[in-house]
Formats: sequence, C-alpha cells, structure tokens
Amino acid sequence: ALALERREDSLIDVPPNLNEGGDLPAFRSTASPAPVIPADAQTIPLLIGVQQDGDGYPYSAIRAGLTQLPSAMAIGATWKPDHAYAIGRTVGAELAALGVNMLLGPDLDVLQRTRPEAPGDIGVRSFGGDPFWVGQMGRAYIQGLHEGSAGMVLAISKHFPGLGSSDRRASEEVATVQKSLQELKQIELAPFISVTSPDLEDDSAVTDGMMTSPLIRYRGFQGNIRQLTRPIGLDSDGLSALMNLPEFAPWRVNGLLVSGPLGLPAVRRFYDPQGRTFPHKRIAQDALMAGNDLIYLCDFAIEADWELQVANMEETIIFFMEKYESEPSFRARVDASLERIIRAKMRLYPEFSRELMADLPELPDPAVGAAQAMQVAQDALTLIYPGAEELADRLPGPPLRDELMLVLSDTRTVSDCSACPPFESLPAGALEKAILRLYGPNGSGQVTAANVRGARFADLKELIAADATGKALTPSLAQLNVWLQAADWLVFLVRDVDATEAPDSDALKVFLKQRPDWMRNRKVIVFALNVPYYLDTTEVSKLTAYYALYSKTDAFLETAARALFREVPAYGSPPLDVEAVNYELIARLEPDPSRLIHIGIVAPAEIEGAQSVGVKVGSTVTVRTSTILDRNGNPVPDGTPVQFRLYYPAESLELPRRTVTTVGGEAETSIALERSGQLEVSASTNSGATSSTLVISIKGDEPAVIATILPPTSTPAPTATATPRPTETPVPPEAVVSPEASVTAEPRSRFPGLGAGSGGLLLAWGLAGMVGGDLLVNLALGRRVRSRPRRARLVLLSLAFGLAVYTAYLLGWLDAVGLPAWPRPLMAAMLAGVAAMVPGIGFVKGGSVPRRVGS
Repeated sequence: ALALERREDSLIDVPPNLNEGGDLPAFRSTASPAPVIPADAQTIPLLIGVQQDGDGYPYSAIRAGLTQLPSAMAIGATWKPDHAYAIGRTVGAELAALGVNMLLGPDLDVLQRTRPEAPGDIGVRSFGGDPFWVGQMGRAYIQGLHEGSAGMVLAISKHFPGLGSSDRRASEEVATVQKSLQELKQIELAPFISVTSPDLEDDSAVTDGMMTSPLIRYRGFQGNIRQLTRPIGLDSDGLSALMNLPEFAPWRVNGLLVSGPLGLPAVRRFYDPQGRTFPHKRIAQDALMAGNDLIYLCDFAIEADWELQVANMEETIIFFMEKYESEPSFRARVDASLERIIRAKMRLYPEFSRELMADLPELPDPAVGAAQAMQVAQDALTLIYPGAEELADRLPGPPLRDELMLVLSDTRTVSDCSACPPFESLPAGALEKAILRLYGPNGSGQVTAANVRGARFADLKELIAADATGKALTPSLAQLNVWLQAADWLVFLVRDVDATEAPDSDALKVFLKQRPDWMRNRKVIVFALNVPYYLDTTEVSKLTAYYALYSKTDAFLETAARALFREVPAYGSPPLDVEAVNYELIARLEPDPSRLIHIGIVAPAEIEGAQSVGVKVGSTVTVRTSTILDRNGNPVPDGTPVQFRLYYPAESLELPRRTVTTVGGEAETSIALERSGQLEVSASTNSGATSSTLVISIKGDEPAVIATILPPTSTPAPTATATPRPTETPVPPEAVVSPEASVTAEPRSRFPGLGAGSGGLLLAWGLAGMVGGDLLVNLALGRRVRSRPRRARLVLLSLAFGLAVYTAYLLGWLDAVGLPAWPRPLMAAMLAGVAAMVPGIGFVKGGSVPRRVGS
C-alpha cells in the first residue's frame, strides 16, 4: 500500500455495475504514474492493516491514545469467552474510528509445547494450549471485533496452520514438524476450523481471512514420512491440500489468505542459508502462487534500511505487473485473488465513495475499554504456588506500614526501529507507583513512600556478580545492597527468560540459585508478566508466593499491587501446562470426579415439536446431563466422552453402554423404552465423574414414574490446583413427564430397592416382622417341642428364613412377582414375618424339626 501511494496509484477504476450485483470481471489496475479518475467513477479503498495483539510493545502497533489491551493469554486465563468478546469489541470500535479496516489478528496458535529452555515461542500471544478453548476465545473475539466496528474491520486470524509446535525462533530458521494432516486437524487446525465454520443463525464470528505462516514446514504431511514440504505459506501443494479440506473449502470461496511477513530472517535463510542474498521478487511470487491473496512485504531487505525496503517493494510490484501482462497463468492467479479482495471490500463499504469512507465513527469512551481491561486483569490473576489455604498461612496479611518492600523489575530498553527513540517496555518503578497510588499517603495510607523501593534486574545481576568477586560497589549498587539487607518483602516482576535478546532476564534464577541467604526471613513474591513456565520446581519451592498475570500493561500492574495487599482473589487458572507445579492442562480439563453430574429427561416435545403426552412403553426419550465441569470449574471441552449406563435391576439386565461426546459441556442420548419394569440410567466419564441415577418405572400402559436418586455424599481427596473460581451448582435438566408421573429425589442407597434415609425404618419393620413370625411359631408349637436344643434350632431357622426373604426384597429380586403396592415398611414386615413362620409350617406337616439348620 505504501509503494502504491508513492506511485499515486492507490485508487483503481471500478466498473459502475460492481455494486449492482453484476458479475465480477477480471480487474486490471492502471499502470500510469498518475491515473485520471473520472468524476463519476467509483474508487476502491485501500486495505489498511495493523497488528494489535495486546500487551503493549512489541505486539501492539498503536500504543498511545487507545486502550491498553491485555494479552490473548490473559484473556485465556479467565476462561470466559465474554471477555474475549468485550476486548474484541473494543478493538473493533477503536480501529474503525481511526480508519483502520483490517486487523492482523487474532492469534489462534495452540501453545501445545512449552519450551522454557528455548525462548521465542508464541508465548502470551496465544489464548492457551487447548484447541477447543483457543477456538472458543477466537470466535468470541472475532464476533466482538465485527460488532464493535459495525462490520468495518476485517479479522485476519493467524498463523495458519498453527505455530504451536514450532521449536525455532523467527530469527533462526524455518521449523520442521513431523505431523500428518490428520494430526494437524486434531490440534493446530482445530481453532481455525472453528472460526471458518459459520453458525446457522449468525456468521459474525467467522474470520474474514487467515494469515499463512512461512515459518513452518511439515514432514509426513500427506502420509509419506519421507516427504518434506516447503514453508507452508510458500508451498502451493501444501496450502492447496489444506484449503481443499471439507472444513475449509466452503469458507475459501470468499475467505482471504494473507501471507506472513516475507522479510523475516528465517524466510531469508530458507532461500539463502548463508544470508548473503534476498531474492525478494521470487519470494513474493512464491507466496502469491502458493495461494495467498495479499502479500505482506515486511522487513523486505537484508539490511534494516527503509529506502532499500521500499525500493524492493516497488521492484516487486513492477515485476508482478509485467508477469500479469505476459503469463496467462499468473494473470488467472491474480484475478482470482483480486476477486476475493474486492468482495471483502464490498463487505466493508456499502459503496465505494470518498464521502462514505471519510465518515468515520467517533472513538469510544476510553473509560469503557480501561474498565474491560481491568476486569480481565483481575479475573486472569492466577496463584501458581502455593495453594490458597497454604498461602493464608504463609501470608496472613498484607505488608505493614513499617515493613520495607523492594520491587525488582525486568525492565528492558527497546525501540520500534533503528532510527526511533528508545523507551522502556516495562517502565521502571511502574509497580511502585501503583502501590503508592493505591496504598500510599494519598491512598489508603497503608504504606509510606520511604518503604517502597525499586530496582532493575540489571542492577541485581550486577550486584550478585560484584558480591561474588569482591568487586567494589558503585553508590547505586551499595544502595541496592542496603535495601536488600533491610527488606521485609522482595517482589519480582518477571517476563520471559531470554539470554540472547535480554541478557539480564535471568536475574531471578541467578538470585534463587546463588543467594538463598538473601531470602532468609523475607517474603519473596513473584509475578509472572509473561508465560509462567520459566521457573523450575526447585526455584518455585523457594518462593513465598508465585502469581501469573500474563501481561505487563497498567491494569495488570495495578492488579499485582492489589494482590500483594490481598484485595483481589486469584480466580484465574493457567491455560497451558506449568510443569514446575505439576499442572497438566489436559488433566485439568477432564470432568471433575468430585462434582456430581445431574441427568434428566428432555421432553419429547422438544424433539418432536408436539406437546408431551407422557412416557410409556414404546416412547423414546432423550436423557441429557447438566453442564459437566472440569477440574478448574469450567464447562468441559466439546468432544469429552461420556458413557451412559442403562440397567434393569429386577432382571439384572444391562443394555449395551452408550458413549457420546459433549457439546456445550452437556451430553445426551435417546432411549427407546421397549419394556415394562424399572430402568436405571446413569452417566460416567473416564476421569471417574459419576451422575445421579434416573429411575424410570413403567407398568403396562400406566404413565411412567420417574425418580432421581442421588449418591451418598463423600469428601473428595484434596488435590493441588490453582485457586478455583466460585461456580454455581449445576442445575439438572428439567424432567418433563406426564401429569400423573411423580418426581422424587432422594440419596442413593447401596441397594437398588432401598432409598437412603429409609433404611433404618425398613430394617426396624423387617426385624419386627421376623420376631413376630418367630413368636407365633413358638407359641403354636411350644407344647409339641419340649427339647431346648430342638426349640433353639427352630428359632434360628425361623430367623434365617425371615432374613433371607427380607434381603431378597431389598435387592429387588421379588419385584417381578407382582407384589401389592403397599407401603414399603409394611411390605417388608409382612414378608419377613411370613417367611419366619415357614419352618413352623414345615414342622407341622413333617412332624419333626430338622436337626441341622438349612438341611
């Protein structure tokens, strides 16, 4: 776009019928240096794109005057798609007000592999390490972006097909990953599939385009493990294979592909491993012919020379123009991309007019965006170590007024370009200022300015080195040494550990390893402003508390201050693995075995569209679980397997179990009621989570009697976890039955026929029946049985018969006999009493008493 502006070719003639529903022709831009635009001609606007990923430098291009956006991982740590929607809406509204009509985002990479030993991964630009949740957050963000901008900003999701498995820096070389296409669909491609699949009612969550990655290549991509692709964003075969998948083919009709930055060092080294040449025209041509519709010419020269980069851009544009005229295949490829681009611009603007495009909305109230960012920061706050209960013992209260706090920050000096003025990406003293503003003399008065001090990581490393070698200390280091010796609280603000790009970033690790004596009798608090996996288990164990914030903007620094003074709880959970505290994401996202799953019947009317007329033999009902929660207290990802058990206790008959997967955190199955009797329906998961039992009792043509039996409560074993967010008790789906049906709820008993809470009553009546029956036998036969041993055998035999029948009744073995519908205690007493009299009846008929019980 810049090169076109320099040549004054930024406007292209458009046929008048373009906006009248006519077919799109093969458009050709004019080649004259100063085109003449007729007064009645329509003009095509430029696409103005920007990267605004959040977390400030270096991933937010516009850092002044707009909302300080949280990182994607901070949003992911809240586990609330509503936050992704709100932040996307803010971004859309602000960019539309500036006239920016294309966002190079959001990032949909799945950070599947954490690499603390090799920095340079996606880091906090990713929503997290689970493909389902990354897709959910991406959809919500894109929907917010479109609605906040009133459809005036395109979303270009990146980095297709996913950089989460990459193990190389963009400054090193193109990464090689051994994965098949099917494996990619399970992890890397899943979030992109979710944002290219339109909803039946609303397509506002569908991405307008995807940025392809030139930084990753695959071995065994299409089955042959010996076949190696080119960088996927530059490989026509590989990219075509992906776009031809049924998950992407419908979207691709109008969906844009944007190349990744083509001047990255890894791309240059792929074309010339020695790094001596940069075939800029060939690289751009390969990107276009691979299938990219828009070519991102960034850092487009070997040297960081802006004039040279612009010259390369202009040469590439002229080269494209010449090939367009001379090669039909190239012309067809350009025309296909141009058609998609024009259609995308037509979605942005009702008509291509200067007046309409100049009529921009007003910037939204900055306070709204600031409040949203603050809410994300507080909900993302994660206590990594220790547990909440142990933390209360370690830190019973906030810093006291007379206690000295020393804040040590990983402050780095950076610049946007070689000629740009330097600045600090994390300003020195930022947390100290937040503490004093909130709790200092002008705040709550809990601390004094003299007791809040700060220093940089560079100073700490220099002090440790000087102390080890006996080198004389400078005045500033001597002052830092005094603060360290006097401090009651040591607070560290850490980012990534990158010895190449930031040599002082490992200051905390050096401190923990070399100077444990400086931590003695001090409270050591660490806030991770980046991904929280750069400390190992030994290092974490030396800390008093370890928090993750995932971002370094003002809202997150204020949240750190509030957490330090115990004003905000830590409700966030890591959206990725944290090996140091044995936090494994895939295990945390399994159904929580300590949470009961409720199940209920969905009305047939909800399925058939007719009023329910009751559940009888021959009916088909749908059973659905309540929302199943994972170990972090969030709905489990779609696709979580749930097994339904169908059991007829009277017949000891279990039907084949049904395994289904969750959608929206719930699972359901349809059951055909083919017989009379009592059917028990329950659900379970592979992680050990169980459900209430739904009992459907049917007799002949009578309406079903439906009951829900709850298992006895038990105290689950404690597990190490981040502080859970309070969650509402899951509400079971409403059971809809005929008016005659009764719905009861009682705790589950060990026995199918015995409800908990009534066991004592039934036992008392049963014993009463047995004793009564035995007394009747003894009274009737007392004169005929004078021998005490024989009378004792008669008593024992009576009790044995009574107990056997009583137990059979509890286990439901007598349900098929067709017993009267008497109250259960009365029926238990009657059966036990009659059974106790059977030995006496046998004695009367046989004329003797058996000598051995049971003979």
